[in-house]
Amino acid sequence: MKTPMRAPARVFLTLAAVVATAFGVCADDYQCTSDSGCTAMQSTDNGTRTVTFKKGDIVSTSGGWIVNPTEGWDRVD
Repeated sequence: MKTPMRAPARVFLTLAAVVATAFGVCADDYQCTSDSGCTAMQSTDNGTRTVTFKKGDIVSTSGGWIVNPTEGWDRVD
């Protein structure tokens, strides 16, 4: 049985998917700057997975990662 998603999380995932699709050509790299780590989501064949990264790790939206800049991710130039 699936656990129901809270509405704000569902809205965020939907918005992130739309943004990633619309701006997929413009990939950005993000670095985790939070001492407690940062989470990022990635779309998979079975839905989405959430992974926790440690401070200093870098992920790229070109690899399908979805990050929330308000949660410790800074865009790398």
